[in-house]
Amino acid sequence: MSYSFHPGWSPTFASKAKTGPSYLQLNVGAGDPFASDDRPLPPSFSLARFREWPFDQGAVGSCFANAATQAFQIHTKADIATGASWESVELSRRIVWYQGRKLDGLLGSRSDGGSVTNALAALADPPHGIGCCKEATWPYQPDHRWLEQTPPANVFSEAGQNRLKQIADVQIGADWQKAIVNGHPVALGIWWPYGWDSQGATFMDSIGRGEYGHALCVIGWLDRAGVLYWQIENSHGPIYKPLPADLAATVPGYAPARPDATFDFWVRDDLLRKVVGYGQSEAVAAAGMSGFQNRNLVDWFGMMG
Repeated sequence: MSYSFHPGWSPTFASKAKTGPSYLQLNVGAGDPFASDDRPLPPSFSLARFREWPFDQGAVGSCFANAATQAFQIHTKADIATGASWESVELSRRIVWYQGRKLDGLLGSRSDGGSVTNALAALADPPHGIGCCKEATWPYQPDHRWLEQTPPANVFSEAGQNRLKQIADVQIGADWQKAIVNGHPVALGIWWPYGWDSQGATFMDSIGRGEYGHALCVIGWLDRAGVLYWQIENSHGPIYKPLPADLAATVPGYAPARPDATFDFWVRDDLLRKVVGYGQSEAVAAAGMSGFQNRNLVDWFGMMG
């Protein structure tokens, strides 16, 4: 099987988004909403069981929209697991592409890509965000002409019922873990190392050279013989091998997308820290919702069950 990947993120997009009105609106006085959570962190943890709809972006640079939409989807499913009355539906990355690129000033440019920050801001309240509708209402196709179309009124109306309230920059380490264990994946923009989309791989223990910018979703971590690994949800298709059974049994919440293949892989902490340190990376978590159902705080022990 062959794949054709297109660059979908760059530090230029990230730097511009961090000074834009949508970012400032969502971060004024907010700080890190997970910082006060001082509960002991488990050695391993995963939100993969809440990944009901994995994404394959195809041959278009839409990773920024895939990552942001997946983060919102998993967050929604985590809420449902603790009793929230959200409707469990696949969300539309096509509308996130549209509004995120509009905030980035890229809409209609015939280019690929966008920022993680504005993809999440697109999911927020007006005047900059529009929320997110259902996939069935505004479906995704890996085609620029399709993605650049202006959504009709009913799409905007439905999206307005499902919004984020806050986004927060979170630093790699305990900040990521606190966000994830509370049901909030981290949307990540980095220079994508060659080899991290290796067919059949599970663990990444080398960096290789950066090829282009890519956005992903961090959904868990693993203590592997005393070494920390981060679980990264990709949108390049089901090209990775699931965890071996003995390791999978040690990770609360872990579940592969398929018995023989999955969309996530595991990166050693020291290597990911180096990659995050290259250029202007983005690591953004979303917090707070309104619309279909006001979010409930995820019960940590419930997620561990």
